[in-house]
Amino acid sequence: MRRTSFHDHSLGHDNSIGKNNYIFLAIILLFIVGMIYGTLLIKSQSGSLLKQLNIITKEYVGSHRTQSIISLMINSFLSSALFLVIPYLLGYSAIGQAGTLFVPLFKGLGLGATLGNLYLTYGLKGIGYSALIIVPQTAIALFAIIIGCRESIKLSNMFFISILPDREKMVTSSTVKMYNIKFLILLSFIVLSALVDATFVALFSGIFQIY
Repeated sequence: MRRTSFHDHSLGHDNSIGKNNYIFLAIILLFIVGMIYGTLLIKSQSGSLLKQLNIITKEYVGSHRTQSIISLMINSFLSSALFLVIPYLLGYSAIGQAGTLFVPLFKGLGLGATLGNLYLTYGLKGIGYSALIIVPQTAIALFAIIIGCRESIKLSNMFFISILPDREKMVTSSTVKMYNIKFLILLSFIVLSALVDATFVALFSGIFQIY
């Protein structure tokens, strides 16, 4: 009996790990799809819309040069924290999974459009600017956002299962406490990404005269 019980527990643990991996891969895939679509969307645009996007890009790059370090950190933190707060809140909903899956998609769409427009507008300078200033802080923030989306979907699934008939309650006070702790840790990565953003702008933005 003990062997059977242990075996069943191991299978349940393996299934849980497998489901988490599928969720993680789905989030990454949605981000990649969004990024590709954002890049292609910029490439297909022409005329007045493209000019407006160029103006927005120039204002974005120019503001990086004129803002103080503190302002850069605050703006960078707020823009990235939004993509973490949304899945955090959706995690408390039994049907929040669909909304959470849109977060990496929109993040990829925005990043793809930004990088694509920088390349189309400034060529190699745009690539250099992206590599030294946008990508480093984005990579850190993206790590936190992807993990946050995964944890959000996991909690949503627990809430959903708990409301089904003849199912035991899966969400406990300790579950919610651990969820909050995880997001506080992920929020520290957003703070780090904002610090990296401000530092890299101060160090490298003067190299690229593209505003």
